[in-house]
Amino acid sequence: MSASAILPHEIVSDVPGYLDLSLLYAVGYLQAFRARRSDDRKDVFLKLCPTAHLETLARLRHNWTLHGEIAIQGAANPTKLVPFGDGGLMLEYERWGERTSRELFLSPEPYISSGSGIDVLPVDLSAAAEPKVRQRDDILALLRAFVTVFHLPNEN
Repeated sequence: MSASAILPHEIVSDVPGYLDLSLLYAVGYLQAFRARRSDDRKDVFLKLCPTAHLETLARLRHNWTLHGEIAIQGAANPTKLVPFGDGGLMLEYERWGERTSRELFLSPEPYISSGSGIDVLPVDLSAAAEPKVRQRDDILALLRAFVTVFHLPNEN
């Protein structure tokens, strides 16, 4: 979807305590960014809801709780849950230079959707973007994403 999507509120352009905000996606009330903390210059991901939208706030709280209960080695787990904006919340995750699947395979542009995040494909698929050429590092990044998949032994 294009950047002209109608969102329920403006995309955040400033987060106190963070520099170099780069939008990854905005879906409904949820926004995700890459950023750098001002105090120690550490790279982080931010996932936030800038307003008191109950469903989105519940989703962020659930993320916080779930990741606290099920820490997966190699997965980015949230390090902070703090109030943000007008009754909203923000999660902060550590970052190690990762890229999203969208960046790797579809487009480096942020994804913006006013709906569920599942948009209709264009009717004319010939108008779709050309596939990106994959490099060895792209494939390794995908494989690292699946490092945490475990196989349980058969109990026969």
